[in-house]
Amino acid sequence: MFTIEDRKYLNNKNRGGISNSKGNSYENLYAVYKIALLLKHYPNNDGASLTAQVKDAFVDDLFISHNSGTLDFYQLKNVASLTWLSGASHTLEYDFIRQKELMEAEGRTFSLFLIYSNSECDLTPIPIAISDCTQIFHFPYFPSLNRLLLESPEFKNAIEEISAISSPQNDKLLTLATILLGLWESTEKNNVSLTNIVQAIREINITGNNFIFDELIQIDLEAIHIYNKIPNFKWINSGSTFYWTYKENMKGEMLKSSYFEFEKAVLKNKPADYYELESLM
Repeated sequence: MFTIEDRKYLNNKNRGGISNSKGNSYENLYAVYKIALLLKHYPNNDGASLTAQVKDAFVDDLFISHNSGTLDFYQLKNVASLTWLSGASHTLEYDFIRQKELMEAEGRTFSLFLIYSNSECDLTPIPIAISDCTQIFHFPYFPSLNRLLLESPEFKNAIEEISAISSPQNDKLLTLATILLGLWESTEKNNVSLTNIVQAIREINITGNNFIFDELIQIDLEAIHIYNKIPNFKWINSGSTFYWTYKENMKGEMLKSSYFEFEKAVLKNKPADYYELESLM
């Protein structure tokens, strides 16, 4: 399926992609977005794996292999001007046509995606030759995760969906997104499964970062009884954090790493009101 010219072109394409995929690159930020969406889509964290800069692919920036057998190929373009005829030696349309031909020859179930940063680029209509298997989406580029969270509702929503906290503040979301980016950057970016990602998060999640898959704090039944008897004191166990409020105007939180020492003191002293409880915090 590959000519000598194809091999030379793909090798050059892959080398160029790798050199442009470091740090807060467009490719890495989009990967964080897709990882968040996949973690939400697959609650058991076992439904897909991701690879960046795929060898022997014409649409090669990001590849997602679903356990169902479906293959998704993404080309990401963070450029000021873009059309289907863009490209030096080969056009964007050519790359998509060749990827379609490869997948059809192998009898694969697949989809092709073009992701672009400049909302003013006119990429419609999609060329007829690839319109049956290709989708296009705008994803903005900002040089920092914080800006992306502030400026992109889609990105912010994706991170919110994997947070165990109800209506999390931006600083909490930034922590989650930063963890995902760091983990993605630390891998070889080759066949990285959702299971691998979740396991890595749990290994570094010593203090608790409130992902939806964080293990809940196991609160003692007697402690629950004590908390519930304290007037105007409310609490919730979410992710790996114990949250509390008192008379609606006082609130706090306690991470899993420090909760159990607090609970020991509660069980020993059996506080009857908030001020007795506060003295144990």
